[in-house]
Amino acid sequence: MTEVQKLKDDLSLIYTKNEMKRVTDILDIVNKIPCCHCGHKIRLALISPVVHKMFNKRNVLIALGAVLGVIPILTAYLTRRYNHNQSHGSSACVSSFFYTLTDCEVVF
Repeated sequence: MTEVQKLKDDLSLIYTKNEMKRVTDILDIVNKIPCCHCGHKIRLALISPVVHKMFNKRNVLIALGAVLGVIPILTAYLTRRYNHNQSHGSSACVSSFFYTLTDCEVVF
């Protein structure tokens, strides 16, 4: 029984050594293969921190707050222009973005 056990241990040792040798050989072969996407990976690695800085949670929330803050102001401005044009006609006074409609005299 000891000879069988010894033979089994020797075979196991041989297979383990061969397996480790195959693994190291495969890793050496893979490391020798030239990388087709290395330039792309390097570029992505350089850009990645910039993208994370631009689109972090704080900046996105600030931008979203700014957009949501401008919407009511723009709505009030456009409603005022619409009501003025409906009540006085579109040619009652020339108005621009910075021109206040209260300064315009409308004669009926």
